[in-house]
This record gives sequence, structure tokens and C-alpha cells, in this order.
Amino acid sequence: MAEIIDGRACARRLKSLIMAELPELSQVGIPRLAIVQIADNPASSVYVKAKIKQAEEIGIAATPLHFPGSINQE
Repeated sequence: MAEIIDGRACARRLKSLIMAELPELSQVGIPRLAIVQIADNPASSVYVKAKIKQAEEIGIAATPLHFPGSINQE
């Protein structure tokens, strides 16, 4: 029988664990999340905004990096 996983509860636990480790992480530098977004996809933009909000709530700086769809790997 498959077990049902409560994703919100898992996210809350993970968030608490990260927040508990932030003081130690901050001693070696400011924790930062860089989010790379290529092109203008509305669904991706919503996701990026949500990640920025989550990062700010736990005290991590978030930097969105947005590039046009025409960018190449170089």
C-alpha cells in the first residue's frame, strides 16, 4: 500500500532545518540563492517569485538572473 506524503509538512520541516543551520552558514559567508531564468515563461516567473519569497522568509538572499531565450551557452 502506498503511503501518502504531506508535502507541506515536509517543506515546513526542511525550512526549520535550514533556519537552524543559517547562523553557522552565515559565519562562512552570506547564504545566497541564485535563480537562473531563460526566456519569458509566465509559469517560470511565478515559480521564481515563489522561490524568492521562500528564501527571504528564512533569511537567505535570493538573486534572480533573467536572460533572453536567444542566449547561448558561451
